[in-house]
Amino acid sequence: MRTAEDKEEFEGLLPDEDWTVRGGVNDSLSSNTELGQAVQNACDELEALGGLEQESLEKANELLKKLGYKGDINQRDQ
Repeated sequence: MRTAEDKEEFEGLLPDEDWTVRGGVNDSLSSNTELGQAVQNACDELEALGGLEQESLEKANELLKKLGYKGDINQRDQ
């Protein structure tokens, strides 16, 4: 497990986390290729993470409202 100090110094991926899938631009667009499947898996993971982030924000907003906060943390200043 990484410590807080390790996280500050950490740059990039570990060797077992860093790998390359061969293919070109057209391969990335097809789910029938290894690269296309890797791209689809990455997109699915990002979508899942986005959903978890939204869920966390909603729970935080509910908690803040219970504590008397009148704003909405989901609204961004423009």
